[in-house]
Amino acid sequence: MTPTFGLEHFGTQFGPASDMERWMLDSVETRLLLLAGRPEAPEDLDGLVEAAIDAGIDWQRFVGLARSHRLTPNVGRNLYRSESVPHGVRSAFERMVAFTTQRGLVSAGALHRITVALDDSGIPSLPMKGPALSAWLYADWTRRVFVDLDVLVDREDIGRAMAVMESIGFGPIGATHQLTPEEAAVADAKFYVHDTVCWNPELRIKLELHWSALSDPTYRTIEREMQRLVYVDPGERDRGIMAAHVFVHGAHHGYRRLLWLLDAAVLGSVLDDRGWQRAIEVADADHVVNTVLLGPYLGHRLFGRPVSPIAAALVEERLPSLRTLAELTQMKMPDGVGSEQAGVLRFQAMLRDRRRDRVAYVVNKMTQPRDLDMNANTLRSGWRGRMSRLRVQAPRWVRFVRTRALPRWVSKSD
Repeated sequence: MTPTFGLEHFGTQFGPASDMERWMLDSVETRLLLLAGRPEAPEDLDGLVEAAIDAGIDWQRFVGLARSHRLTPNVGRNLYRSESVPHGVRSAFERMVAFTTQRGLVSAGALHRITVALDDSGIPSLPMKGPALSAWLYADWTRRVFVDLDVLVDREDIGRAMAVMESIGFGPIGATHQLTPEEAAVADAKFYVHDTVCWNPELRIKLELHWSALSDPTYRTIEREMQRLVYVDPGERDRGIMAAHVFVHGAHHGYRRLLWLLDAAVLGSVLDDRGWQRAIEVADADHVVNTVLLGPYLGHRLFGRPVSPIAAALVEERLPSLRTLAELTQMKMPDGVGSEQAGVLRFQAMLRDRRRDRVAYVVNKMTQPRDLDMNANTLRSGWRGRMSRLRVQAPRWVRFVRTRALPRWVSKSD
């Protein structure tokens, strides 16, 4: 039986719920997660917890979902005082909150050290996501779970920036740090590679040093504007551009982490009209308005946050396509979602507003080696490079046809 508790706390603007929204709300565990995972929990949270218990909540699944969706800081703080929550569950969240708090403070300190070191070396930089986003949206370093740090620098500065990172204990891992600026540009366009990864073994913190803000050349206008922000003083950076980046990042990952959707929901409700106009302006230039609107739309439906009138009017215009996108998000599967997962390729293609951009994405994805086999041949421009990438990619598609496409075709024939 579908639980009925807490429905008044979810957004009802934009008509009936999609199948994905209903799935999220029909589960006792995900519904309580959406209620308790907010920065400001509903005033009647104790009553909602008791209603969830009456509906037969599986506390083990609930804890697992909170961890997978990276909402443990909010859930732990909000449920801590509820005596209806079993002691073992509260203790588990208490440990997770303590760990997140400690890691958040260490990560914020490391980010400060990184940006100061780059600035002292004359390398402009822009912190993205992570602690920077947590401070912006929640005024608290410890309200988000950080897996890594992300810093954007100019592509031409990557070599110097890597040397600076090594001098403060962040050594490179992987092969991308060996790319020349020219090879990095090809890797960005053809492989969706846009950063090099560093690791600090003492702090156990991973740093992604970006030469592009986004891993897809479709967002060329947003990318260009983000690159400009690298050279702008922090207090003067365009919030609309930064918001567009947050929306695109969450949508690009299918909002499979509810934390990303919460970020979009909060940002969509606090962004002023000027910020929204700028976000829509750059999204329209890249023909990805649906990508930017998806987060605020779902954020209203699942986290109850209001939507700006500017965004709401556009959502109404694009409601059928946004509902289709909502159906294809990966919120059901927060862990282990890959590019071969059913529906992911279609979802990624449909984030583009124009048909030709969708086709271009699919074609480009088909020539992307799975293991990012970057070498002198695959990074070449022109038809020789495309043929090299197809040769590397061929075994993957043979495997796909043999294990997935062919069995489906045979079963339909029967």
